[in-house]
Amino acid sequence: MHLKLLFLICLCLDIFKGKNGQQTEGETDMEYDPTLMTKMFNLVLKGYDPRFRPNLQRRLPVDIYIELDIDSLGPFSETEMDFRADFSIRQYWVDERLSYNVSKDYGDPERPFTLTPRTAAQLWISNCYFPGSKSSKLHDVMTDNNLFWLWPNGTIVYSSRVTVISKCPMMLRYYPMDTQICKLNIGNYGFDVVDVDLHWRSDRDSVQFPGPEIQLAQFKLRDYHLDKDIRQHRIGNYSQLSVSFMLERNFNYFFTQVYVPASLLVMLSWISFWVRRDSVPARASLTITTVLAMITLTGVINSSLPKVSELKSLDVYIGVCLMYVFAALVQFAVVVYFNRPGNKDHKEVAKKGNSLADYNNGAVNSGETEKLTDNEKEKESINLRIVGNDSSLSHEGVVTKSSRMGRIYVDVAKLDKVSRVMFPCTFVTVVVLYIMLYTFVFYDVRSFDEIAK
Repeated sequence: MHLKLLFLICLCLDIFKGKNGQQTEGETDMEYDPTLMTKMFNLVLKGYDPRFRPNLQRRLPVDIYIELDIDSLGPFSETEMDFRADFSIRQYWVDERLSYNVSKDYGDPERPFTLTPRTAAQLWISNCYFPGSKSSKLHDVMTDNNLFWLWPNGTIVYSSRVTVISKCPMMLRYYPMDTQICKLNIGNYGFDVVDVDLHWRSDRDSVQFPGPEIQLAQFKLRDYHLDKDIRQHRIGNYSQLSVSFMLERNFNYFFTQVYVPASLLVMLSWISFWVRRDSVPARASLTITTVLAMITLTGVINSSLPKVSELKSLDVYIGVCLMYVFAALVQFAVVVYFNRPGNKDHKEVAKKGNSLADYNNGAVNSGETEKLTDNEKEKESINLRIVGNDSSLSHEGVVTKSSRMGRIYVDVAKLDKVSRVMFPCTFVTVVVLYIMLYTFVFYDVRSFDEIAK
């Protein structure tokens, strides 16, 4: 009797364990069985037509919310007037036709249902594009970089990695102390605002950067601004979003690569003022070399800039430096001209003038002046004064035709001394004025709204 009772108890325990094991195994199969997942997805797509947009029967537009995760910005090209942006774009919208019951079908209400790109191709997807872009592409290494989530309430999250080269018209009046605004536009190509309306998902937080300060080569990101607009076209009005980047150009590169070399070339041209006046080859090679180097530097700078008609602040400084280098060349030409062998020093000319004056005085004392009229005596005294300051004398000590015309005498020694002081002082004054004007007067420090206008 006791053995029968023990046998029945063991049999009941085995049956109870078997039922629990089958239930656990069944629940596991229901959760991870691909067949059930396929049945669930087929049930969701039953009666679904991807050719028509959501909310079409209710005649309401599809509200699509956009987010951007910026991976990198740049390079920014002044010659092409464009910039490159690598980012991930996420689009959120609700398609109630794809909603499903979590407790009945499958899934976790706290997690979305992830679809592959091939599966997502069976659903309606927004066809956003980038107005004003020169080129754009989707990343496809190793496979298409797309993400597609489906939530139980029909909310869809569609994310893609994109590279866009967009136009960026630049105002180069204050270059290289300028601030530029570059816009990235997002629009919907196939549906107007009646069918699809674009929105930023969470204002400024809709655009995220890889760090607190994004690293750019030539610029510093001062600020960014999000905007929404309705673009009017011939065939309808289309919703468009835009993110505007305010970029302040880094001045350190231009200071070390342009301003300092140009200033040193100007200072190098001043060395000719301390070279001996009779060392014509040395002064010629020094001044001409600085002029050619300045012209070469100007060409290198302009080669990286567009051929615009507006005068840039860099052009002003380079023009001033070129003017000073050319003025040093002109000063060298003046010194060489008035220091040539045919032109004697001022003291020798004055000595000859005094000798000629003594000769004429002797002639006057000998009684020859009695034959001259009063007008002739006056002309003779004028000629003597000209000869005292002129170097154009004939071998016989007679005043030549050019000396009678009163040729200009230049003291080349004094000219070099004046140039040694005048050139540096005036150049420093001009540089200080340039810095003050483009730092406090012409420097582009306007607010974002003023520049955006």
